[in-house]
Amino acid sequence: MTTQWKAVERAAADQMVAAVRVVREQHPGEKIYGAMFHEFYGDGSVMYWPMVTVGTEESLRAVIQKYPEDDPDEFLGSLRWSGADLPHGFDPSDDVQAIADAVHTAASPSGLFEERVHAYNRFLRCFPHAAKAARKTLIAAGDVEKDFVAIAADESGELIPLSLTKSQLRRHFPEYEVAER
Repeated sequence: MTTQWKAVERAAADQMVAAVRVVREQHPGEKIYGAMFHEFYGDGSVMYWPMVTVGTEESLRAVIQKYPEDDPDEFLGSLRWSGADLPHGFDPSDDVQAIADAVHTAASPSGLFEERVHAYNRFLRCFPHAAKAARKTLIAAGDVEKDFVAIAADESGELIPLSLTKSQLRRHFPEYEVAER
């Protein structure tokens, strides 16, 4: 892996660790169950750094209560990993967006669209590694419990399995195991 991709992974892991620590500090009584990278965007002409959202059991319950006429259990699974619906979201800083911009620029010195698309796909693949690294750091520091889950959640769902162990995937995203069968 080139230094460029290592820098992306390192910056992403640091971003997630910082976000979890902010939520831990601001909401000390809440149980943090997970964190996710989401809202990825790249179209060949631009590449954006994703958001990070931290999920707590308490914030999830508050979101579910917004649907009082419906069965809360029905929404639990879908909302648990819906970064756009959860309140503890963190936009990318200018510094991390600058990393994405630099990757995008360096990816295509000739300006070819295909090179930029390839670079964006490689950029996406950094985030499952960053999620794993952030999880490891947070657990080692005692910031979260061992059942904490960190994922990269792209629109197609391809990054989620790359973020987790088979056991975590089975426990938190059983639909992937069903699809695999």
